[in-house]
Amino acid sequence: MGLVAYVFLAIVDWATDVLWTDTDSYGWFAGEPWWILLMGGAGLTIGIIRRVLRVQPDIPGLFDVWR
Repeated sequence: MGLVAYVFLAIVDWATDVLWTDTDSYGWFAGEPWWILLMGGAGLTIGIIRRVLRVQPDIPGLFDVWR
């Protein structure tokens, strides 16, 4: 799956360069800092909801359901 993800990202990078040639750099640290706060806040919100609703640890997750 790691190789598939790498190939997917390479295709997306290539397509971005072809379709939008006038963009700025999209390097590892070229994004906006508020995305870190947004994603961290979303994860925190999900964690709080899970704690408040007292989700049982024995509920099967996505990969368990696929088996």
